[in-house]
Amino acid sequence: MNQKGDGERILEGLAEARKFLGQVSLLVQTVEDELASKGWAAYGYGNKAATLTGHLRRPDEWMPRAVFRFFVRDEEDEGKRDLLLFIGVLLDPKERYPGFKEPLLTCGVYVFMAGTREEPGYKGYEWDEHWVEGPLQGDYAPDGKFYHEDDTSDLESYGLQYTVLMAVPLISITSEDGLKQTVVNPLLEEADKVAQKLNC
Repeated sequence: MNQKGDGERILEGLAEARKFLGQVSLLVQTVEDELASKGWAAYGYGNKAATLTGHLRRPDEWMPRAVFRFFVRDEEDEGKRDLLLFIGVLLDPKERYPGFKEPLLTCGVYVFMAGTREEPGYKGYEWDEHWVEGPLQGDYAPDGKFYHEDDTSDLESYGLQYTVLMAVPLISITSEDGLKQTVVNPLLEEADKVAQKLNC
């Protein structure tokens, strides 16, 4: 029996990584399609969904550490606060945050004062800070429960007024129906509650 060499194992590992990222892409596309059917449109970044680099001296960023998409209501907000939904998959921030144990699927709602969502100072990808720092401080848990924050004083300069976020282990999502029941439907329900609470 021929034993596989190191080179073959490396190629197999890379193939598995590509296959896994393909599954993550399908998951995010499914969420995007579901939200689009409910009147939410993808916002910002075009088709980009991950922060990567091809820089020679930054090989740790050759593969995504996070995959994300943002969404806004596909209608005018008539001068009220702006709602922004997000979906994100955290893959590998463990070098920066040792307490991070497994990939997470996370989502949430941001509420901005009218017009401030376009401010250039706000970087939408800051959504990931909640889930790589929060669990270490005991603030959040990836348990499918929505956590509300109305103290966003550190982000007020960006116009951010209110946040709602939740996460679940990525491996807990095993079907399209499970994705809808665990993430999409609860996210839409939470967005409606926030809109009613804040009149936005």
